[in-house]
Amino acid sequence: MRIVLRVLGALVLLLAVAGGGLYWLLQPPAPLHAPERGATFDHVTVIQPGEARLEGQLVTVDGNAIASIALSTSESEGRYDGMYVLPGLINMHTHHPPQAIPVARDLFPLLNLMYGVTAVRDAGDIDGKTVAPLREEIKTGKIAGPRIFACGPFVDGTERTWENTRNITDPKDATTVVREIKSAGYDCVKLYNSLKPDVLAALIVAAKAEGMPTIGHVPRDVGYPGGIGDVQHFTGAAFAPNTDPRHFPEVMDAWANFDDAQMERTVKATLDNGTANTPTLITIAKNANYANYQEMRAAAAALLPRYFADVLWHPTEGLPRDVSEKNLARLKAGLAAEKRLLKRLFDAGATLHIGTDTQTAFVIPGIDVQEEMREFASAGVPLEQVWKIATSGNGSALAPKLGRLEAGAPADFLVFREDPTKDLANLATLEAVVADGRLYTKEDLAARFARLKAQWSNPIVDTVMVEATRAAMARFKKKDK
Repeated sequence: MRIVLRVLGALVLLLAVAGGGLYWLLQPPAPLHAPERGATFDHVTVIQPGEARLEGQLVTVDGNAIASIALSTSESEGRYDGMYVLPGLINMHTHHPPQAIPVARDLFPLLNLMYGVTAVRDAGDIDGKTVAPLREEIKTGKIAGPRIFACGPFVDGTERTWENTRNITDPKDATTVVREIKSAGYDCVKLYNSLKPDVLAALIVAAKAEGMPTIGHVPRDVGYPGGIGDVQHFTGAAFAPNTDPRHFPEVMDAWANFDDAQMERTVKATLDNGTANTPTLITIAKNANYANYQEMRAAAAALLPRYFADVLWHPTEGLPRDVSEKNLARLKAGLAAEKRLLKRLFDAGATLHIGTDTQTAFVIPGIDVQEEMREFASAGVPLEQVWKIATSGNGSALAPKLGRLEAGAPADFLVFREDPTKDLANLATLEAVVADGRLYTKEDLAARFARLKAQWSNPIVDTVMVEATRAAMARFKKKDK
C-alpha cells in the first residue's frame, strides 16, 4: 500500500506540474494583511517582568510605539478589562524556510504571533533569498508577523554547510566581508564552524569597528568562547579552554565529563569575555526525544503541513540523524549537563538569551519559544526571570527599549486573561497581540491559520507536497553522498 500511495502521489505531482490544472489548489490563500497601527487597552495590569507590576492602567499605542501608560480614570468596561499586559516574546535564534520548501510565506510569521512572539532574530538566511523580502513585507503590512532582525549569510572557513555561505580563509578579507553584510542591511554577523582562529579574530575586530554584533558557533579549532559576542547552542562550552574536532552529535560526548572544575572554567571564560549565550535547549530536547517520534509527529501535525514530520523530520527518510539508543542517551545526558551550566551562568550573572533554532527537527515557530521558557524554568531559573530574559533581556541586545513597557518603547506586547508570570500554563490564555503597533486578536490569527490549514490538508495538496518533498529529499541525499 505504501508503494501504491507513492506511485499515486507521483502521478498527481506529474499532472499538477505538466497540466497545470491543479495549480490553483497548490496556492495558499492570500496572506492576512496587517491592520492599521494604534490601539488602547483600559483597566489592565501592566507587568514588566522582574521589575514592576501596575494595576488599573490605560495603555495607549500611537503608530508603532507605546504613547503612554497611565492610571485609568475611566469607569467604562471594555474587552480587555482586568487582563494582563506583558512585553512580547523574542526569539533570539530562528531560521525561516528557504524558498525551496513549499510552505506559505506567512505561516511561520503567523505561528509566531499566535504564540506571542513579536520579534525574532534570524540567525542565518539559508538560501539568501528569503529573509530580506519577508522582513520588508512584514514591515509594510503586506504580511502579518513579528519584526525581524537578521544576520544574512553564514560566514565560514572552507566548509559550505548552507547555500548562503560567505567563505573566508584570509584575515585580510574580514573587513570587506563584514562591510558587505552591513551594506546589505543586515543586523549581525553569523560566524560558523570551520573558521580558523586568525580569521575569526579578524572578523570580530572588523565587526566591532562596523558596530555589528557577532553571534555564532565557536569554530572547532577555537577555544570557547573565542571572542564571539553571543555563542549559540553552547558550542565549545564543554571544552573551555580546549577544542574538539568532532561534529554534532558525537561532540555531545564531552558533556559526560563536564565536572565541577570544567563548569567553573566555562563560567569564568564566559564572564571574563562578556559573552552572551543562546543555548537553544529545546533543540537537544527534541533530538533526544526521537523514541517518541509518533507523539512529536502528532503535535507537529496540528501546526504544520504533513511533509515536515513525515519527510523532513522522519527518522530515516529525512535529514540524516542518529536515532540509536546510544545517541539518544548521549543527547539526554548532554541536555542535563547544559541545564546545570545554564543555572550556574544565571546565578553568576552571565547574559543568557532565549532562542530555539526554529526549523530543526520538531522545533516549531512560536510555540518553541514557550517550550524553551519551560526548559529554562526546569533548569532552575525563576519564572519571572525567565520572562525577563525572553522579553527585555533579549530585546536589549537588538534595539533600544525593545521588550519594555514604557512610553516611547516599540509597541510589541501581549494581553492575557490570566497572569503567565505565575504559571506558564497561562500562556494558553493569550487574547491579543500587538506587534509593531498593530493589534491582532486571537480570533484574527486563528481564522487565518484555519484557512491555511484547510488548504494544505486538502488530500490532493497534501499528497503532492509530501511526494514532492520526498523526491527533493532523495535528490539531496544522493547529491550529499
